[in-house]
Amino acid sequence: AGFLVVHSNLRGYGFSQNAFNPLGIGDTIDTLNLLALLRTQAGEAGLLEKADAEHIGIWGHSMGGGIVLRVLELDGNIGAAVLYSSINADEKQNLEYFASDDGRGNSPVHTTDEVLRTLSASTYLNRITAPISIHHGEADTVVPLEWSQQLCNDLDALQKEVECYFYKDQPHTFKNSGDTLFIQRMIDFFNRELK
Repeated sequence: AGFLVVHSNLRGYGFSQNAFNPLGIGDTIDTLNLLALLRTQAGEAGLLEKADAEHIGIWGHSMGGGIVLRVLELDGNIGAAVLYSSINADEKQNLEYFASDDGRGNSPVHTTDEVLRTLSASTYLNRITAPISIHHGEADTVVPLEWSQQLCNDLDALQKEVECYFYKDQPHTFKNSGDTLFIQRMIDFFNRELK
């Protein structure tokens, strides 16, 4: 579709080393570092020669959605973002829901409600400047649909630019026609916001 895609390895997944990563904070730092690397090497000879540092979109599925929200709040130069079956923007709710771990393969962090509030993306939604496209399957049994619905409402109340799509009969990772429709909507969104 005419986009260069760069993917960060999440800590402890695939070939990535396991590292300290409570509540996905390490993954957020790694993503911010990857964005900095992309911006410094965009247009230079090498792997990122065709990258455009001025028009960056980010995308996150499930726990990746939590990473995207944090990145949006810390980096005001992101052009657009897609959240796909995202975890909750409130870390306390994530920890309560994913009782055995925090949804990212980490043991729960035993901390106060105030610390969790300060670490939650929900506390800083007002900092987001990029348009956001939110997608969630109505048959998701991993992450509650209501979390994306609440985020849509919260962003709308803050008068943020947000579009929200909910997919009938689609699970946590979309399949068949639902996946095809999601991909087309994502491409259309990035074309509109980044080109």
